[in-house]
Amino acid sequence: MGYSTAEELIRRHMDSLGLASTADNIIKVIESDKFVFLLDGFDEIGAQVWSDDPSRLKQIRASSLRAVHDLINKTKSPVIISGREHYFNTSDEMFSAVGLKKSGTVVIRCKDEFTEKEMQDYLSSLSLAVTLP
Repeated sequence: MGYSTAEELIRRHMDSLGLASTADNIIKVIESDKFVFLLDGFDEIGAQVWSDDPSRLKQIRASSLRAVHDLINKTKSPVIISGREHYFNTSDEMFSAVGLKKSGTVVIRCKDEFTEKEMQDYLSSLSLAVTLP
């Protein structure tokens, strides 16, 4: 069910970007405090199993995110995580699954979508005259 370690996750990601030769260098600095990891898309990690039991789904999500949890716990740097709010049933599940501590975490939520008026106002602020479909 997915990768277990930060190293596996990094190697696979860099390979998929065509940057496999850089994976070793990134892995060497995981425990550094000189950079920030941006983790986006982990909420799209699919599991090969499914269940209609909520507690089993929680276990499946946590298992699927073992490598993310490992990465977050190995780095000494801040980590920026972007994901869908509805991926986890609760904030506590999110903290547990990815290895975050509530006391050291800032959670920022944003709106899912602009309303039509908000989009028009935004485009106007950029001096773009666009007719929305």
